[in-house]
Formats: sequence, C-alpha cells, structure tokens
Amino acid sequence: MLMKTVFLKPRFKGMSMHALNFELITNPPENYKVITNQILQKKKINQLHRKYDNNIIKKIFHYTGGLPYIITQSTLPLKGYDKYDLIYASQHVINTKKPWVVDFEYFDALSAYSDITLTKKIIEKKLKTKSCKAILPHSEFGKSTIFKSINCKGLEDKIKVMRYSVTPKKNELKKNNDGICRLLFVGSNNLANINAIEQKGIFEIIDAFIELQKKYDKLELIIRSNITQKIIDKTKKVQNIKILNKPISQNELKKLYLSSDIFPHTGFEGTNRSILEAMSYGLPVIIQSLFGNSELINNMQNGILIDPPNAHKFQNKRGVPNAYSDEYIKSIRNSRSMMTKKVQESLELLILNSTLRRKIGKAAKETIEQGEFSQKNKNKVLKEIFDEATS
Repeated sequence: MLMKTVFLKPRFKGMSMHALNFELITNPPENYKVITNQILQKKKINQLHRKYDNNIIKKIFHYTGGLPYIITQSTLPLKGYDKYDLIYASQHVINTKKPWVVDFEYFDALSAYSDITLTKKIIEKKLKTKSCKAILPHSEFGKSTIFKSINCKGLEDKIKVMRYSVTPKKNELKKNNDGICRLLFVGSNNLANINAIEQKGIFEIIDAFIELQKKYDKLELIIRSNITQKIIDKTKKVQNIKILNKPISQNELKKLYLSSDIFPHTGFEGTNRSILEAMSYGLPVIIQSLFGNSELINNMQNGILIDPPNAHKFQNKRGVPNAYSDEYIKSIRNSRSMMTKKVQESLELLILNSTLRRKIGKAAKETIEQGEFSQKNKNKVLKEIFDEATS
C-alpha cells in the first residue's frame, strides 16, 4: 500500500507542541508517515515561549477569549501544504480546503485555553466545514466539553475519542536494591510554565513527605522540574529531598523512573505525559480524579485516585478547568491542608505495603501495553480515521 504523509501542525510556525504529539512522529499508524517542522526549537517564538513565564499572556487570552488568535488561525489560508495527504492540527482550527483533523485536551484548548464566549461560533463554523474530517478529544471528558460548548448538530460522526499513549517499556526492569523507598515527581522543563507548578500539586506532595519522614526511615523524594524560589526556600532544610531543576537527558530520566517506587502527581489537572510514562515503567501513580483521570485509573487497581474537596471550584459551568482564573488558584490553596492529608494517607499505604506497590505497578504497566490506552489501540483508531479522511 502507498505510504501517505500527515503533517503535524503546531498552533503557530515555530511553536513547540505537547510532548504527547511527538509520539505520532516516532510511532505513526501503519502506512502513514507523520512529520512536522524540524526546526521548531530554533524558532524565536519557541525560544521566547520556553525561556520566559507566559502566564500573563495566557491570562490575557483567557479574559479576551483569544479572539485575535482565533481570527488569525481561522481566516489566514495555509500555504505550502499541498504535498501532504492530511493535516493534523494540534489543538487549533485552521483555514484550508485540504483534509484535516484536530485534537484537543478539552474544547477550550481550541480557543487558546481561554473563555470561548467570543470565539465559539467561529470555531464551530470551522469544525463543520467539509475539509475538517475528524474531531479528536483525548478523553470522554474532553468529548463532553464539546457538547456543552457548541451546537454539535452535524458533527456527531466526526467526534471520536482518541486516547493518547506512550511507547511501552516492555523489557524494562526496576533496579532499586538499596532499601530506599523513592518518590518521584516529574514536572515541566519549560520556564514558561514555572508559575503553574502550584497547579501540579507539588506543595501537597512536599508537605506530605515532610510528615512521613517523621515516621519512616529510608524515604527519598526526587523532584525533576523547574521550580520557583518559594519551593527552594521550603525544601532547603529538608533532608532527603533531591531537586533536579536543570534539563537532563532521556537516558537520565529513564534511570529516575527505573530507580523509583511511587509516582505522586496530584495536580489539579488532567492526564499528562509523565503520568503515562510512569505507568509504562510499572510505577504506582497517585493522581486526582479530576478531568478524565478516572477514565485512566481504576482506584486501587492500576493506581490511586484522590477526590479533591469542592471539585466544582476547579471548573466552570461547562465542566472545563478554569485554570487561569483567580478562583482556581485560591481554591487550590484553600484545599491544601485537606489534600496534603489525602496525599500522605495514599503514600503511606504504598510505603508500608511493597506487595501492593508491585501489584498496582504491574497493572499500571499493563494499562499502557494493552487495551484502550495502549499505543497499539491508539494507532488502530488513528489508522481508521486517517484512511477515511484521505480516501
């Protein structure tokens, strides 16, 4: 069969995409080649995006509805894409007569994660064009946000849940024989996201670890992330916390996963790559039950789910995260004491029971290697979508 080419398009030329997107390049569906701009990291916009905190820009987008962004993406015609069989638009709508598909975490991602009030009609119109062949939310939660946001009449057949996954680590064995129970937290390496680390549950994890150290010996917490000065000040006098806030190689990151025992990532957010990676290495993960995470984790089977207090405060009326609102951060801080207690209880359960750790870790690994969240299943779904879109 003739090999077809899919172009994986970022929101703007030179802008980096989510790491999960690059799994499409390294492991595409059968008979498809997926490519993107090979000089993304060299573009000025990407360098600025990764070097400086862009939380202010995101807030501007949030409160203005991302209108200039949407108008630009939806009206300027794409040029130079004629040689590709299909365009895969990463979390944005585009203006083209070429066949294209679009993915997103939840609907508001199509409006630069902003209030969609001013832009939803523009987005809806683009999604209903003949050239838009498929709409691919990453979860049933993401799918529900479409129907709560726009009139989906005529779109039903285009909307298909496309689970993200990561490459399975089938032959990897844990190599931790020193008797230390290691907790691993992996955050962002992007300085632009440094002030969003509070949303990833890092303070609750640190506070829980400090309390657990009073009861148990041979505990260690490794934090692989860019961090704020507030976190540095909080941890500098705490023993057995190791912070790696500089970029490390993939091989070094692999060694961290293999030498760790528990992966707490109790952020007020949906599923991210580090959670999937940890599961693929057979680590028991602890995450919150927000925004589709319960679709991945069956509590106490392949991971541990924590229910946050007042979950409704972390989302708007459509069930979408209100991550750039003042209420969101305020709600995180107000729930910190209770969340820390829940994180501590979950960690203690796994620290005390190595058999349970191994059992949950094994099931987590199987989740990534088999079934709905496997790469094999993802590519099967994508191949069907791509075949139909390019026929």
